[in-house]
Amino acid sequence: MNKDMLKIFRPIAIAVALLPAGVPISALAAAPSISIAQLDRQEGHDPTHMAKGIPRDFPLPASSHHLVANTTLSLGTVQGVDATIAEHFYHHYFKQAGWDVLKQAKAPGFIMLTACQKSGEQCVRLSASSPGGMTSTPNQLRFTFPTRSDLKR
Repeated sequence: MNKDMLKIFRPIAIAVALLPAGVPISALAAAPSISIAQLDRQEGHDPTHMAKGIPRDFPLPASSHHLVANTTLSLGTVQGVDATIAEHFYHHYFKQAGWDVLKQAKAPGFIMLTACQKSGEQCVRLSASSPGGMTSTPNQLRFTFPTRSDLKR
């Protein structure tokens, strides 16, 4: 098992081990996550240098690392997230957080999602690919944060 996989499964294994007897594993429905700002700080950076349109509290899967966030445009990337992780993590997050998935495109080893808060202007467009998928950058999550108005143009 490689380091990236250990980053994904270690928090889950610990959480399962700490569950009281009789509590179903489904109680762990909220996947481990880290916010963009937390990851930026963890990697030794200052989140105030990111573009203003990047929501610092937006969650990333716990396996995320090597954050690259633009200082001008509301976009960025992280390593350690393949298409399967992105699909499961964000479908759950969007459902729990009350976001609407407006578009979804899937191909072998690739997913693209566009979602917006049910009330409000905040949206996100995500894409991720797995090894053997449609891009030359597998295990990379790409994200942009357009507003709902931007999507209508």
